Amino acid sequence: MGGLGGGGEEKKAIKTATGKIVYKRRLGIRIDMTPMVDIVFLLLIFYMVTTVFAMPQAMEVNLPDKDELDREIETKESQVLILRVDEDSQLWKNMGRKIPDPINLDTLEAILVEENQKEPKLATILTIHPDSKYHWLVDILDEIDIVERRFKEVQEDWSYRFTMKPWESDDDRAVNKALERMGDEG
Repeated sequence: MGGLGGGGEEKKAIKTATGKIVYKRRLGIRIDMTPMVDIVFLLLIFYMVTTVFAMPQAMEVNLPDKDELDREIETKESQVLILRVDEDSQLWKNMGRKIPDPINLDTLEAILVEENQKEPKLATILTIHPDSKYHWLVDILDEIDIVERRFKEVQEDWSYRFTMKPWESDDDRAVNKALERMGDEG
């Protein structure tokens, strides 16, 4: 706490009415800073504990029940949309066994909406080459989430059906066929 006394005494000369000089002692004031430091540290700890520095970023993925994992679902080839990202980060789309067409990520949402409107039981397969960038997976899943939200506004129980599979030699062949077709046309 603050207090009087201690160090810092000073003498001040004062002239009286009789002409005599009298020295008046002045006491120094000392302020104890300990309580203020305590309060500052308490406030600092309070703000560190209550402040959210960065919200965790999480992507919601609904997984099927364990008993449904082994169950096969009959699906026509015309109801299967395959999205591929090759090692050169090119996005490809094809329905069933057709030769893939190159597409841009900017048009993916419109393509997904159009294909889901054509085929209500559409199932999408995502295949990403191991050498491609990881952000492609996140970007494609974000586009699927946007489409799912759009369709849920119309039909509450609607859920986008998609799965992922590892890149295989069939995917290499399909992309190479598409590149050959594009080379023949160009």
